[in-house]
Amino acid sequence: MNQTPASPEPPRSGLARTAQTAAGACAAIALASIMFLMLIDVTGRYLFNAPLPGAVEIIELAMGVCVFAALPLVTASNEHIRLDYLSNAVRGRVRALTNAIVATISTAGMVLLAWRIVDKALSIARYGDTTPFLKIPMAPIALFIALCAAISALIFLMQALRFWQHTITGTPSTAQKGQTS
Repeated sequence: MNQTPASPEPPRSGLARTAQTAAGACAAIALASIMFLMLIDVTGRYLFNAPLPGAVEIIELAMGVCVFAALPLVTASNEHIRLDYLSNAVRGRVRALTNAIVATISTAGMVLLAWRIVDKALSIARYGDTTPFLKIPMAPIALFIALCAAISALIFLMQALRFWQHTITGTPSTAQKGQTS
Protein backbone atom coordinates (compact mmCIF):
# COMPACT_ATOMS: atom_id res chain seq x y z
CA MET A 1 0.00 0.00 0.00
CA ASN A 2 1.37 3.37 -0.97
CA GLN A 3 1.19 6.40 1.25
CA THR A 4 -0.25 9.56 -0.24
CA PRO A 5 1.45 12.80 0.67
CA ALA A 6 -0.10 14.07 3.84
CA SER A 7 -1.10 17.62 4.47
CA PRO A 8 0.96 19.26 7.19
CA GLU A 9 -0.30 18.29 10.60
CA PRO A 10 -1.85 21.06 12.64
CA PRO A 11 0.36 22.22 15.51
CA ARG A 12 -0.28 20.18 18.61
CA SER A 13 -0.92 21.81 21.94
CA GLY A 14 1.19 21.08 24.99
CA LEU A 15 -1.66 18.97 26.38
CA ALA A 16 -1.83 16.88 23.20
CA ARG A 17 1.93 16.31 23.23
CA THR A 18 1.82 15.38 26.93
CA ALA A 19 -1.07 12.97 26.35
CA GLN A 20 0.74 11.43 23.39
CA THR A 21 3.90 10.98 25.47
CA ALA A 22 1.95 9.49 28.38
CA ALA A 23 0.07 7.05 26.15
CA GLY A 24 3.28 6.03 24.41
CA ALA A 25 5.02 5.54 27.75
CA CYS A 26 2.14 3.39 29.07
CA ALA A 27 2.23 1.20 25.98
CA ALA A 28 6.03 0.92 26.02
CA ILE A 29 6.21 0.11 29.73
CA ALA A 30 3.45 -2.48 29.41
CA LEU A 31 5.15 -4.11 26.42
CA ALA A 32 8.56 -4.12 28.15
CA SER A 33 6.93 -5.64 31.26
CA ILE A 34 5.32 -8.36 29.16
CA MET A 35 8.65 -9.24 27.55
CA PHE A 36 10.54 -9.21 30.86
CA LEU A 37 7.93 -11.30 32.69
CA MET A 38 7.74 -13.82 29.87
CA LEU A 39 11.51 -14.14 29.86
CA ILE A 40 11.62 -14.77 33.61
CA ASP A 41 8.60 -17.10 33.53
CA VAL A 42 9.85 -19.23 30.63
CA THR A 43 13.41 -19.35 32.01
CA GLY A 44 12.12 -20.36 35.43
CA ARG A 45 9.75 -22.93 33.98
CA TYR A 46 12.21 -24.69 31.69
CA LEU A 47 15.50 -24.32 33.54
CA PHE A 48 14.40 -24.56 37.16
CA ASN A 49 10.93 -26.15 36.89
CA ALA A 50 9.62 -23.13 38.81
CA PRO A 51 7.44 -20.71 36.81
CA LEU A 52 6.92 -17.18 38.09
CA PRO A 53 3.73 -17.20 40.18
CA GLY A 54 1.06 -14.84 38.79
CA ALA A 55 3.00 -14.00 35.64
CA VAL A 56 0.07 -14.94 33.41
CA GLU A 57 -2.27 -12.57 35.27
CA ILE A 58 0.15 -9.65 35.02
CA ILE A 59 0.83 -10.35 31.34
CA GLU A 60 -2.91 -10.44 30.56
CA LEU A 61 -3.47 -7.09 32.28
CA ALA A 62 -0.39 -5.57 30.65
CA MET A 63 -1.61 -6.70 27.20
CA GLY A 64 -4.86 -4.82 27.71
CA VAL A 65 -2.97 -1.72 28.79
CA CYS A 66 -0.52 -2.01 25.88
CA VAL A 67 -3.18 -2.42 23.19
CA PHE A 68 -5.54 0.26 24.46
CA ALA A 69 -2.79 2.77 25.32
CA ALA A 70 -1.57 2.48 21.74
CA LEU A 71 -5.09 2.84 20.28
CA PRO A 72 -5.33 6.66 20.62
CA LEU A 73 -1.82 7.00 19.17
CA VAL A 74 -2.69 4.92 16.11
CA THR A 75 -6.01 6.73 15.73
CA ALA A 76 -4.46 10.20 16.04
CA SER A 77 -1.86 9.43 13.40
CA ASN A 78 -4.59 7.88 11.21
CA GLU A 79 -2.59 4.70 10.71
CA HIS A 80 -5.16 1.98 11.25
CA ILE A 81 -4.98 -0.99 8.92
CA ARG A 82 -7.09 -0.33 5.83
CA LEU A 83 -8.29 -2.23 2.83
CA ASP A 84 -7.85 -0.05 -0.22
CA TYR A 85 -10.24 -1.67 -2.66
CA LEU A 86 -12.25 1.50 -3.12
CA SER A 87 -9.65 4.17 -2.45
CA ASN A 88 -7.69 3.40 -5.64
CA ALA A 89 -10.79 3.99 -7.73
CA VAL A 90 -11.92 7.33 -6.30
CA ARG A 91 -10.37 10.78 -5.90
CA GLY A 92 -11.22 14.22 -4.57
CA ARG A 93 -14.54 14.78 -2.88
CA VAL A 94 -15.69 11.20 -3.46
CA ARG A 95 -12.67 9.93 -1.53
CA ALA A 96 -13.31 12.53 1.16
CA LEU A 97 -16.93 11.37 1.33
CA THR A 98 -15.92 7.72 1.76
CA ASN A 99 -13.35 8.75 4.37
CA ALA A 100 -16.00 10.81 6.17
CA ILE A 101 -18.44 7.89 6.21
CA VAL A 102 -15.77 5.47 7.45
CA ALA A 103 -14.62 7.90 10.15
CA THR A 104 -18.23 8.47 11.24
CA ILE A 105 -18.88 4.72 11.48
CA SER A 106 -15.57 4.30 13.34
CA THR A 107 -16.63 7.04 15.76
CA ALA A 108 -19.94 5.30 16.44
CA GLY A 109 -18.23 1.93 16.88
CA MET A 110 -15.64 3.33 19.26
CA VAL A 111 -18.30 5.21 21.27
CA LEU A 112 -20.24 1.96 21.60
CA LEU A 113 -17.09 0.11 22.66
CA ALA A 114 -16.14 2.79 25.20
CA TRP A 115 -19.67 2.84 26.63
CA ARG A 116 -19.74 -0.96 27.06
CA ILE A 117 -16.26 -1.00 28.63
CA VAL A 118 -17.23 1.78 31.07
CA ASP A 119 -20.35 -0.19 32.00
CA LYS A 120 -18.26 -3.32 32.58
CA ALA A 121 -15.58 -1.38 34.48
CA LEU A 122 -18.20 0.07 36.83
CA SER A 123 -19.61 -3.40 37.39
CA ILE A 124 -16.10 -4.72 38.12
CA ALA A 125 -15.54 -1.85 40.58
CA ARG A 126 -18.90 -2.43 42.25
CA TYR A 127 -18.15 -6.10 42.85
CA GLY A 128 -14.50 -5.52 43.74
CA ASP A 129 -13.26 -8.06 41.19
CA THR A 130 -9.61 -9.03 41.40
CA THR A 131 -7.34 -11.42 39.57
CA PRO A 132 -7.60 -14.96 40.95
CA PHE A 133 -4.03 -15.55 42.12
CA LEU A 134 -2.43 -12.19 42.92
CA LYS A 135 -5.69 -10.42 43.87
CA ILE A 136 -4.87 -7.38 41.72
CA PRO A 137 -7.93 -5.09 41.45
CA MET A 138 -9.16 -5.09 37.86
CA ALA A 139 -11.33 -1.95 37.99
CA PRO A 140 -8.46 0.55 37.47
CA ILE A 141 -7.25 -1.36 34.40
CA ALA A 142 -10.79 -1.57 33.00
CA LEU A 143 -11.33 2.17 33.58
CA PHE A 144 -8.00 2.95 31.86
CA ILE A 145 -9.07 0.83 28.88
CA ALA A 146 -12.43 2.64 28.79
CA LEU A 147 -10.66 6.02 28.91
CA CYS A 148 -8.40 5.06 26.00
CA ALA A 149 -11.41 3.90 23.97
CA ALA A 150 -13.23 7.17 24.73
CA ILE A 151 -10.20 9.23 23.70
CA SER A 152 -10.00 7.24 20.47
CA ALA A 153 -13.69 7.91 19.83
CA LEU A 154 -13.07 11.63 20.29
CA ILE A 155 -10.14 11.53 17.86
CA PHE A 156 -12.26 9.64 15.31
CA LEU A 157 -14.96 12.31 15.71
CA MET A 158 -12.47 15.12 15.03
CA GLN A 159 -11.21 13.27 11.95
CA ALA A 160 -14.77 12.68 10.74
CA LEU A 161 -15.57 16.38 11.10
CA ARG A 162 -12.47 17.29 9.07
CA PHE A 163 -13.41 14.80 6.34
CA TRP A 164 -17.00 16.09 6.26
CA GLN A 165 -15.64 19.64 5.98
CA HIS A 166 -13.47 18.56 3.06
CA THR A 167 -16.43 16.80 1.46
CA ILE A 168 -18.71 19.81 1.75
CA THR A 169 -16.30 22.68 1.12
CA GLY A 170 -13.63 20.96 -0.93
CA THR A 171 -10.85 22.26 1.35
CA PRO A 172 -7.94 19.89 1.94
CA SER A 173 -8.13 17.78 5.06
CA THR A 174 -5.25 17.40 7.51
CA ALA A 175 -6.61 14.01 8.60
CA GLN A 176 -5.40 12.27 5.44
CA LYS A 177 -2.07 11.18 6.86
CA GLY A 178 -1.70 7.45 6.45
CA GLN A 179 -4.25 7.23 3.65
CA THR A 180 -3.56 4.63 1.03
CA SER A 181 -3.82 5.21 -2.67
